[in-house]
Amino acid sequence: MLRELAVAGALMLGVIEPPGPAPSPTALQTSVAPLPTATPKEPLREIGRVRAITSFCKAFITRFNNSARIMLANDADISYVDFTLGNLERHFRQVGGDLVLSDDRVKLMAYVKALQQQLPQLQEQINQVRRAAELTKDPEEAKQAHEVAAQLQKSYDRQHQIELDTLSVIHVMMEMAASKGEGPSSFTQMLAASTPTLTTPGPPAVGAPSDINFIDTDPAERRDIRSYLRMQTQRDRIGDAESSATTKAEVVASNC
Repeated sequence: MLRELAVAGALMLGVIEPPGPAPSPTALQTSVAPLPTATPKEPLREIGRVRAITSFCKAFITRFNNSARIMLANDADISYVDFTLGNLERHFRQVGGDLVLSDDRVKLMAYVKALQQQLPQLQEQINQVRRAAELTKDPEEAKQAHEVAAQLQKSYDRQHQIELDTLSVIHVMMEMAASKGEGPSSFTQMLAASTPTLTTPGPPAVGAPSDINFIDTDPAERRDIRSYLRMQTQRDRIGDAESSATTKAEVVASNC
């Protein structure tokens, strides 16, 4: 009884707040359950230095790290390609953009040349990761080495595709620069000329015009050359493969 009188007095004096309504189940669920977030990818990197005690471990770690270094260099060049391609439409549209486009073309040529020099070296290192599996009598180790090589190969294949597609863009840009009568439609002409390699992602909408002016009536991202290259998808898949390769390689190294 005394406790009840004390509580009542405290409420009257404003010392304590009266209890509010009970929270709804939805409110409780919102406050407790966090919003889902994407699982971060394991970045590609050289695996930890270990004192390899077998020929398999030594060969595997050496070849994987060589692959990682070259692959990361390729990723850097691809990021420059991505950035340069993203500026092409604006440079095509701006008045007097010929000099800027020429500079874009020279940059793309430099990035593609670097990829052309590095990709064969990368393929050789990936092949050596596969050959390292022959140096162990443990079938599980051999299996893991082949799985790592398979993920590295997936990344290589995507990088190679980006190199080939970018080269096709360069060829079209060179043809456009050499042709006469370039006008405001240069960019749509370029996209139309590139469609054998840079395929449109998905079929056109029903009733959409089939000529090159279809580009101008589409959303802005469809006027971005990178959407024809599927650049973001390619880079996402590269990241997935590199993450998987790194995770699997760390398991192999931990057993060494």
